[in-house]
Amino acid sequence: MLLEGKYLAPESLISPFDATAVLSDDVQELRMKSKESQVLSAIDAHSDYTYVGGDLSISTTTSAPGAGVETATHPAALPVEIIVVVAKSPVMRVNIAVGFVDSSAKFATLDEWSPIEKACNDARAKIGLPPLAPPESVARALREPGTPTPRKD
Repeated sequence: MLLEGKYLAPESLISPFDATAVLSDDVQELRMKSKESQVLSAIDAHSDYTYVGGDLSISTTTSAPGAGVETATHPAALPVEIIVVVAKSPVMRVNIAVGFVDSSAKFATLDEWSPIEKACNDARAKIGLPPLAPPESVARALREPGTPTPRKD
């Protein structure tokens, strides 16, 4: 939706450390030609990041009415520890680019990953969401060199 609404440029899906081709098709045109799963596959194939925020939503909270004060609706803030995107490829096999719900981003070393993942999953639990599965990029980087990649059957 961010691409289709032009809130995010296709170039934003590309890491300066990878060489994935930019999605050049207009997403609205792609939607008209293809099934939703094909659209999402095309976007995923042209992105250097794995989007893990698909189950997030900003709910609204209503303040308690007071004497002469109208009820106001405000977006509820999501915990800043929640991860939204993770790079598909570790940089130099040790640094993982991670993007958070507050739009901050950082490189995390593999040694830093466990506390970041725990903080994210603790925050997700507080708002009733399941934990994130470890990203493939992290699992791949932590695997011993020469170890075969597990098959997905």
